[in-house]
Amino acid sequence: KVSPALCELFGSSEPERLAFDVQPITHPADLASDLELLQKTLDGTRTGYTLEKRYFHADGSVIASFLAVSLVRDGAGAPAYFISQIVDLTPLARTRALFEAAFSRAQVGKLIMRAQPDARTVVIECNPAFAAMVVRHAEELVGREDRDLFHPDDRPAREELIADLLAGGLSERRGLRRLPGDGRSGRRRRGRDGR
Repeated sequence: KVSPALCELFGSSEPERLAFDVQPITHPADLASDLELLQKTLDGTRTGYTLEKRYFHADGSVIASFLAVSLVRDGAGAPAYFISQIVDLTPLARTRALFEAAFSRAQVGKLIMRAQPDARTVVIECNPAFAAMVVRHAEELVGREDRDLFHPDDRPAREELIADLLAGGLSERRGLRRLPGDGRSGRRRRGRDGR
């Protein structure tokens, strides 16, 4: 059986979907992991699996999807059939690609941070503009606590800002001084000529 939504997703009719082999419409880069999980499910080491996987639409375009597979066994414990659910991630993938392009090309410094259970926030992504501001490579910043990037005197204001956001509130903007790679305050120093 196939649902109308599945037929629409793949751009084909119900008879075509009922007769199809999943391997030719699976992206070659995703086939091995899918077959491995499928075999483990048949062997009984798993009851099912989930996987981000790419398929081919009838027009040849790639469908980014999330696949969830469950195996139903008969009364004797033999495999009877699979129930597969496929969620179209293609719009999400396009949105993600647009976001990543805007994030990486932005002239404004940007960080993406993850809140830890102990209330620390760790950098999971940093754009080139922010890395340049703190005179570091973006790769150096990933995995670090972002509080280390700001002037010690400004850390209480930063922690208050984070606490407000984690509590679900909207916080007003605050000016925080960042520490460049040399550890000095982010405020520009004037030279002898006043510049």
